[in-house]
Amino acid sequence: MHAPPLEKLIQLADIFDVSLDYLVMGQPMEESPIRNEVLFKRFKLLETFDDQDKDTVIRVIDAIIAQRQVEHAMRPLGQ
Repeated sequence: MHAPPLEKLIQLADIFDVSLDYLVMGQPMEESPIRNEVLFKRFKLLETFDDQDKDTVIRVIDAIIAQRQVEHAMRPLGQ
């Protein structure tokens, strides 16, 4: 059996957005806690930020969530 070099396998896994386990063994990836792949990738990137930047992003997200909760609470009953 002939297998491509590891570098090529990594590139293929990245292109198809699958794990190496899945590519080589057919094992499905563990389900991401975040179903939206774009959000998941952004949060993975945010993990590399310094603590101050992470706190800023968390405050922005909290503000958006709070705004949505207020909007929902202000809706007339039955909507």
